[in-house]
Amino acid sequence: MVIIGYVQPQLAAAGCTWDGLSDDRLTGPNFLDWLCNLNMEALGYILETQEIELSSGDATNDQQDAYDLWSADDTKVRCYMHASMSNELQKQHENLKSSREILKNLKGE
Repeated sequence: MVIIGYVQPQLAAAGCTWDGLSDDRLTGPNFLDWLCNLNMEALGYILETQEIELSSGDATNDQQDAYDLWSADDTKVRCYMHASMSNELQKQHENLKSSREILKNLKGE
C-alpha cells in the first residue's frame, strides 16, 4: 500500500501498522462502511468522546494521566484514519489536529 510520505512517518512513530487496511480504504462513497470498520477497533471510544483539555499548569496527576492516555490513543486513531484513506483524502486532512476534527470534516460538519 502506498501512503503519502508525510503520513507514513507519523504512522511509524506512533507504532501504527497499516497492513491490511487497503481493502477498507476510505474513498468517499464508502464512508459509512469505513466508519463502521474504524469503530470496531478498541480505540473507537476516541471518536465518541470530547477531546480532553488540561487547564494551564494546575492539572492533577490523574488528570495528566487521563490526558496522556487520551492523546496517545487519539494519535493512533488519526494514524489509522490516515492509513485507511485514499491519498487524496489524506492530503485534505493532513493538518487537522485530532481524529474528531477529521471525522467532523468528513461528515461535513
